Amino acid sequence: MPAKYSPTKQLNEYQGQDVYVPIVHPSHTTQHRHTMYKYMHSYPHTQSVVKSVSEQHYCVCPPKHHYSCNPSNYWR
Repeated sequence: MPAKYSPTKQLNEYQGQDVYVPIVHPSHTTQHRHTMYKYMHSYPHTQSVVKSVSEQHYCVCPPKHHYSCNPSNYWR
């Protein structure tokens, strides 16, 4: 019988080479140093409170003790 051939199997080989190309990305920082004087004006104000107390005493005696009121005698 004649030979039978199956489809050809393809094999691939990769040969690569890494080539490094230096690329420089420069940057620069400038520091600005600034002094700002801020004048803070204040206007202090004080406040005080004066408290006062007063009292009054009344004699509520019966009319017969009108001239010499003695509440301690009255409440007996």
